[in-house]
Amino acid sequence: MSDIIIKYDNKVVPLSVDNHQRLLGRFTVKGKSSQRPIKVQQAFVQLVERDGDRELTFIATMGKDLGKEFDHQSGTFEIKLIVGDSVSSNAILQTATLSLTLPEVYRPFKSPLDVIVYEKKPEIVHMFRQAEKRPPKLVSATFTLLVFLPILFLPILWMRIGSNLSGYRFSLCGVIFHITIFGLYVLFWLRLNMFETLKYLSIIGSVAFLSGHRVLRYIAERSK
Repeated sequence: MSDIIIKYDNKVVPLSVDNHQRLLGRFTVKGKSSQRPIKVQQAFVQLVERDGDRELTFIATMGKDLGKEFDHQSGTFEIKLIVGDSVSSNAILQTATLSLTLPEVYRPFKSPLDVIVYEKKPEIVHMFRQAEKRPPKLVSATFTLLVFLPILFLPILWMRIGSNLSGYRFSLCGVIFHITIFGLYVLFWLRLNMFETLKYLSIIGSVAFLSGHRVLRYIAERSK
């Protein structure tokens, strides 16, 4: 076991380690004026592969079996000391180069989900729901006109044949008839489209027809 002392103003020291050796590092941060040891807020040790793209950063605390972090692969790394503190003027210091020689070990197969790749991911394109097909404007306008056509002609017919609201019978059939017709008008204006209106009209049309026919028959019998 040999000790290598690295000072702040020294050059980068080359180191060589294999699987039969252990690398243990200690460092002390001193104040510039007092030259006394000080406690920094954060400290990290970073190893950057010289001829590759591997980069490992460790918290500067006691750690064991860090060879797993290298995936037991050999290589030449630059050792950098990163000091994070509010009073530190030079936070990154390159201290040494490490030539790491490790034996080949069995590596189980890793699926793509187990491998973390720090690179740009492909752009995610969101597929929004396509809007429902709408009829041409001419068809929609024609349908709306036909819906309001009875209301437009109703005052004219009342003026010609004469309206007699006193003869109206407040019965269950009359209430059902007017609720179904005018309720469908309101729903069409507020939330239904043309196709939904036709669907509901086919359902309540028979109810409106039977109740309206009974009301008209009662009025006809009463007028005799």
